[in-house]
Amino acid sequence: MKHKKMVAVLGALMLLSHSGLIPVSAEDGWRKAYETVLTEFQETDYFSEYSMWNIFDIDSDGVPELVISPNGSHVAGCVLYAFKDGKAIRLGKDEKMFGEWGVISVCQSEALVCSQYFGMGVLYVSYYHFDGYSLKLVDEFRNNEGALVGDIQKTAEYFHNGESVTRDEYYSETTPYAKMHWVDNIGREYDFSQLDLFKGDIPPAKVPVVLETTEEHKPEWKTLLLFGGIPALIIAVISAIVSLVWRHS
Repeated sequence: MKHKKMVAVLGALMLLSHSGLIPVSAEDGWRKAYETVLTEFQETDYFSEYSMWNIFDIDSDGVPELVISPNGSHVAGCVLYAFKDGKAIRLGKDEKMFGEWGVISVCQSEALVCSQYFGMGVLYVSYYHFDGYSLKLVDEFRNNEGALVGDIQKTAEYFHNGESVTRDEYYSETTPYAKMHWVDNIGREYDFSQLDLFKGDIPPAKVPVVLETTEEHKPEWKTLLLFGGIPALIIAVISAIVSLVWRHS
């Protein structure tokens, strides 16, 4: 009877794995690696009672990236880590930080990170593509509309990748990014008293894949059924099977 129980449970786990509810590629190695990074971060000058962290699957590969937010001030950026080749690697060159107010934005469908900063009326926006090992700068924009009054269209200055452009050229290049689906305010989800989450109490591995929901790309009913109805039905069927086997053993 014990053998039947074990077979039923293993079968249930296999079905769940293939349904995508348990990411096949999500190993426990990243948990220990990120916990170590956060523990060591507490020994640095950047750590304070206002420091927080988050994990988010930037490229939807089943293994999340780590986002550390030293504090939530206007000038505070985030430190990003990825788990590759069995270890945590810091993303960005020369100790670079990303974002402001201790948060970043992510477009999962394109594996993009948006790092934005607004100071003295000038808006700086950089877009980075995550290739699994590094963040590569794709586009960089800057304008001083916030520092001006009056006829902004005539007096504002616009830059794309360091070169001066017209207002029309600027918005022609930024509009495609604006139409993407962005998940904002990533970085300040957990405080440093919650490192026990890596032990599995609330598994950080369960990072949702955000479906594209822009006006140009609404998910079809088949997609909604695949990611909503079918997984729920599979869980219900498996639970019933395991319950019956357990009850009659």
